[in-house]
Amino acid sequence: MTQSNDSQKRALLALAVTTAIAAVVAVWNLHGGEATDSFAPGHDRGNAIADSSPVTSATTAGRARITSKSSQAMLASRAPLPPPGSPLAQIYGGLKRRADAGDAGAATRLFHEVHRCVAVRRTRRLLAEIPSAVLSADQQGDSAVVVMHASEAPEIRMVREMTDYVQSNSARCDGATDAQLNSFTPLTLQAAQLGDLKALDCYVGTDFDMMEGLLDHPEWIDQYRAQVPGLVESALQRGDWVVVDLLHHAYSGAFDTSARGQLFGIDPVMDYRLLRLEQLGATGAFADKLAPMVAAAAKTLSPMQAADAETWASDHYARYFDSASNEVANGANICQIDDD
Repeated sequence: MTQSNDSQKRALLALAVTTAIAAVVAVWNLHGGEATDSFAPGHDRGNAIADSSPVTSATTAGRARITSKSSQAMLASRAPLPPPGSPLAQIYGGLKRRADAGDAGAATRLFHEVHRCVAVRRTRRLLAEIPSAVLSADQQGDSAVVVMHASEAPEIRMVREMTDYVQSNSARCDGATDAQLNSFTPLTLQAAQLGDLKALDCYVGTDFDMMEGLLDHPEWIDQYRAQVPGLVESALQRGDWVVVDLLHHAYSGAFDTSARGQLFGIDPVMDYRLLRLEQLGATGAFADKLAPMVAAAAKTLSPMQAADAETWASDHYARYFDSASNEVANGANICQIDDD
């Protein structure tokens, strides 16, 4: 009987450990930035749209800010950036001053460095949840046995990867303050405005739960609402397929309770336009995936709306996307950490 009870205890403990670790890993994957939802500004819902862009006319000022450079920024951009691997705490101030002066290279570097250390902080927090779940049994020895026998499970391998990630980046992230890390959202916007497409996709594709420090800076919501239309227009004109996919998800109503879903709403006409644009650039399995989606979306439109959408998609593809591969939009990840 004792042996049977021990077996049951181990089985239950194994289930608890696997469930706890799987939950932590799921959160880590989610906050790693998989692009599953999207953005785009509002339009007349359900009515035919002529030659309008997926953003409003209020984007002119935003585009000017993205492309403008001062002479001060030009001078700053000629200075070398800190060596790769430099501790963030040591380089933050200098990069921030250069970015504020309009140095695009410094803004991009600061975005990526802070992004990396924010990810380290989040990963440390997630890893801290595992011991309390794993070691909550009556005997720590039993937990160790369970983990040992589950060592080849995907969840365990992911935990190892998380641990390795923290260890490999500790030297460059230790010493960075919470204030520096909590500046990630405005730094992402700054880099996006200065032309970094990865930062742009990350900013457009973020959500409120990713904006650490938001409660202390409610103005970030107004900035998001004001800046995203101009950023999206800029990205479209640079042939950014990731933004196209983000826009499609927004207009289709996917994740309609997210920040972008609430901001932009559902628009079947724009959704069809973007699907057709994606379809023009898609090949292979991605084209097969899009075909039924396009057919379903077309059924919701009038003949005039469908014709206008075809014209819009063909025009945008020819002007901005013809030479760009569309595979990036097929399950694209956003807000990923760049390797040095």
